[in-house]
Amino acid sequence: MSPPNSAFDVLNLSDAGFPTGAHGHSGGLEYAVQAGWVGDRPSFEAWCTRALVSLVTLDLRAALRVWYGYPWEELDAELACFRASRIQREASAQVGRSFLRTAADCYHEFEAMFPKALSSDQVQFPVAWGMVFGLLGLPVADMARTLVFGAVRQWTQVAVRIIPLGQKDAFPALTAVLHRVPSLETGPEEASRPLESLALGLELAGLGMGNLERKYFRS
Repeated sequence: MSPPNSAFDVLNLSDAGFPTGAHGHSGGLEYAVQAGWVGDRPSFEAWCTRALVSLVTLDLRAALRVWYGYPWEELDAELACFRASRIQREASAQVGRSFLRTAADCYHEFEAMFPKALSSDQVQFPVAWGMVFGLLGLPVADMARTLVFGAVRQWTQVAVRIIPLGQKDAFPALTAVLHRVPSLETGPEEASRPLESLALGLELAGLGMGNLERKYFRS
């Protein structure tokens, strides 16, 4: 496969049509629905808006660091420590590993660049995302935007399945949440800032995933 022309080529690799497994995880939203925190479009939008805080200050900063050349193994271990539960750590690692291997299958020059990462079972997804964009020479701003868009898109797909949120509400909700995304700083000074997890509800949802009465998704 020829090198990607845009970030959207890479975004396709994390879609449910590719075997990364991202579509099999709810990111904690499944428990939030069972707990009664999310049950309709307004509460779904509110939950996503709060979750974005952690996504930007934790996941995105980690991806930025990798893009700027920080050692991925140390960063991966630090990011894993921020995951509130074993289920969250394992889910992110599974998706990250699958994403890296899918990228290597599509872009063979990538496989030669990072053989150790490809053989690891512990690559958190944001680390893998930043790694792929950096190695393929894609802009850091595109890496940031697509990481955020992919997360919101996945939450919306989960909401359609388990709230259930109808298509009539799902896509307007997706658009509304994306409009609330804060300005994404992507310079090296942002990458140097400490990783932070500031969304308590998201962390509590992750901790509750082991207590689900029924599971539609693996996480």
